[in-house]
Amino acid sequence: MRTLFLALFLTLSLNAGEVIEAVKNILGNRYYRSQKIVNVLFRNENRFYKGSRLDIAKIVSKLKANGLLNLYFKIPKEMEISFAAEGNPLLFLKIINESLHNIGYSFFTTKEAKREGDYFHWKIVLKSESAMDPELFAKELERRGVFIRKIRQRSLTRWDYDLDIFNAEVLAKSLNSYNTINLKK
Repeated sequence: MRTLFLALFLTLSLNAGEVIEAVKNILGNRYYRSQKIVNVLFRNENRFYKGSRLDIAKIVSKLKANGLLNLYFKIPKEMEISFAAEGNPLLFLKIINESLHNIGYSFFTTKEAKREGDYFHWKIVLKSESAMDPELFAKELERRGVFIRKIRQRSLTRWDYDLDIFNAEVLAKSLNSYNTINLKK
């Protein structure tokens, strides 16, 4: 019993502050410091985990529901979004591209694509009336087995995403090779 309690205590103490750190990265440090309610909203950090990983979608949802995360611009602006992940670059690009398309971002330009060791970095630029919604993006990625490790808002128009693609899957229909289809002329 003591061992179980000790293991639970160590796990919770190692994770202590991880949710608040994620909130700081999403809101930006300067804005975070001006919002005293954040500590109250995220007091029970255990609610913002899915298993052993942070539930970024849940954190962003809480911020949006309490009016702390404004994603809208007065006029369309150019956004710069960076993605980084360790693993297969082709799978990474396909999943990100499909996910962006599914949440309404079909037109963007690649600003930079590079490989550094095992990591692949992709930076895109797009014009929009709002910043990309991290909650929608996280949910779309989760459908494919991809998780957001970290989001960082550098400014309202510059965002960085660090992704975990180790369990990624391409959403594709499976084909049965024994089916025949009669095609019309």
